[in-house]
Amino acid sequence: MTEAHGTAAAYEYTVRIEELPVLAGGPMVAVWTLHGPPADVALGGSRTLNRTTGFSFAGTAEGLDVPLTDPAADVVDLGGPMGARPLTEAGLTVSLLVNQYLTVENLRPALPPGGSGVLALRCRWDLVAGAEQVPLELTLRVPVRRDDDALADVVRRQVEAVLRTEKPDEDALTRLAALRHPDTRRLVSGADADPERTAWALAALPAPS
Repeated sequence: MTEAHGTAAAYEYTVRIEELPVLAGGPMVAVWTLHGPPADVALGGSRTLNRTTGFSFAGTAEGLDVPLTDPAADVVDLGGPMGARPLTEAGLTVSLLVNQYLTVENLRPALPPGGSGVLALRCRWDLVAGAEQVPLELTLRVPVRRDDDALADVVRRQVEAVLRTEKPDEDALTRLAALRHPDTRRLVSGADADPERTAWALAALPAPS
């Protein structure tokens, strides 16, 4: 089940995963859709966690012993700008990169080349709508496949999106860093791009382990 529906208080909600099956080690996008009475929904960002707050993910790979943890578990959340989006009759949609919340890249080495598996993904939104606080939670079964060549292409395209645009693209860099692919720093360093742009990108990437 790659799309699930739930109700809580006066709210109906759905979460689904885009672009299935998910490429092991590649981007995994979860899309929340919310319907309910008109309200301002609080949505904030964290400067240190570099992701939208109020959401969390937990996962287990069926039949595999794979540690899937919060990549920012040791980072102190210093907060950030808090905003609001209106919940209207048309509903409210929020897209999230699961890689920013969960080390889904660990699925790739756990699968054989060309192999596939299923990720049980628990999705939670601590909704704040007006003065109301309502926890929303659903679990999905997400098909995952390992294709190292396809993943390498994804990473190369993302590196190009970071280094070759006219102006620096913070969102593209965030998506690249969230993949935590072992070849990313090498690809950025060897891309023969503008030195300032290269340094900017390398500073945002995880340090080599």
